[in-house]
Amino acid sequence: MALGGGKAVTTMRTTRRSTIAAFTIVAIVLLAAACGPDGSGPGFKAPSSEDFSGMSWTDAFEKMNDKMSREYAFTEWKGIDWKALYDEFGPLIEKAEQAGSMEDYYVTLRKYLCSFMDGHMGIDGDDLGLAGKLFEGGFGLTLERLDDGRIIANWVKEGGPAGRAGVSTGAEVLEWAGKPIGEALAQTETCFSLYPPATDEMLGCMQRYFLVRAPVGEERSVTFLSPGAPAAVTATMTAIDDGMETLQHSYSLVGFPPSENKDGVTSMVVPKTLPGEFGYIKIEGEYDLPSELKGDRTPTMELYDDAVQGFIDAGAPGLVLDVRSNDGGSDQMVADMMSRLFAESSFYEYQNWYDAESGGMEIILVDDESGNFSDPGKGITVEPGSPRFEGPVVVLVNPACISSGEGIAMCVDRLPAGEVAGFRGTNGSFGMVYGPLIKMPGGYSITYPIGQSLDEEKMVQLDSREGKGGVSPSRPVPLTAENAVRAGNGEDVELEYAVQLLQGIVNK
Repeated sequence: MALGGGKAVTTMRTTRRSTIAAFTIVAIVLLAAACGPDGSGPGFKAPSSEDFSGMSWTDAFEKMNDKMSREYAFTEWKGIDWKALYDEFGPLIEKAEQAGSMEDYYVTLRKYLCSFMDGHMGIDGDDLGLAGKLFEGGFGLTLERLDDGRIIANWVKEGGPAGRAGVSTGAEVLEWAGKPIGEALAQTETCFSLYPPATDEMLGCMQRYFLVRAPVGEERSVTFLSPGAPAAVTATMTAIDDGMETLQHSYSLVGFPPSENKDGVTSMVVPKTLPGEFGYIKIEGEYDLPSELKGDRTPTMELYDDAVQGFIDAGAPGLVLDVRSNDGGSDQMVADMMSRLFAESSFYEYQNWYDAESGGMEIILVDDESGNFSDPGKGITVEPGSPRFEGPVVVLVNPACISSGEGIAMCVDRLPAGEVAGFRGTNGSFGMVYGPLIKMPGGYSITYPIGQSLDEEKMVQLDSREGKGGVSPSRPVPLTAENAVRAGNGEDVELEYAVQLLQGIVNK
């Protein structure tokens, strides 16, 4: 369910639809569908949905900005200047309306939502074919930033545009389209990202991803220095329809597709045994598999409990929890999952929601079963469970681990024998969503977080601010040229690193 501290993941969904050929997209049930008839509780009233779809684009945008300025949960935390936002984007909406350009109107809405740097901002509706039109072409390469700051081609397709131009795997990219690579990346539009980038780290990932996408037939020049070459070379490439092939070689940027078990059906929890007899559990999200998807209908919590119990019975010396590309879901489910790892009680969060009645924020819980708000002032705590897995635990993360999935990483990081590993940290979007809250002209629905996750000191936790947020790896996987190239070629370098990490811990 999309409840609790995380967290209905309502992403920039039209982008996700554009990647269906490469990914099976898990549909998340929005909190609005689970709430009581009025979204209320004792002394509390959730914001109501508004329908501005019958208005002019300009008037609807003004109304939207005004409503969000009252209800968005992180205005103070992020230092949002609502007047400045309206002054920046309002004229662009008006210009699009005067020109009758639905495309410009739609792209402006996306840019507006991305400006918040919040992965829980969402727009749903027809993307007018823009994702395909603008990004259908590829050059047969992907880019990665190494720990030393260099940008390299970590995957090059044999016989592709880049390969024919002489670019080889591992080549350092110095310029793109006549601009220094840093400048070219900084100017790359990312408003069609899977999620609006919430951190500078995720923003950089998306800039590298979209830089190597273009309309089919467009040309780009590239200046590169091949390994061992005496001098840089400049060549021209032409984008081809590659079936979004670069997506398959960009897992460190956009994450893995949902897991499949040996029978080829989707499952929310996938366990396996790793070398060294270590346990491994892939967790897709903290909700049960949506009814419209084919797969294992066993409740997610039951699947997880069975997996943990199996590794306890087998005497596994350590455990890897894989929450890369975890979509989030129920925070209470996170607390329940973590109970199998904790020996002592550990505070998880307060849920601090916008109250439409008072116009302020109120700490109140959402019941996973009924969707009703209740228990003012109460928080969620991880309580010790039994039996408990007592070995070391490594959790794997990436920037597509969002919302309640980040809560698992946060908890493992607090374990005495817990480590967080990955090339990069989590998304940095940990607020609570209720929606969609606004209907806009053109058939678009807008969703945004109206709740904060607070720590025991009642301070906002994990949500990004000034480009920083989420859970960073306590043990980052080195982004060397070798590791980047191996990852680009489909090797799971992060999982290999996690196994080595566990081996080092248990062999001490």
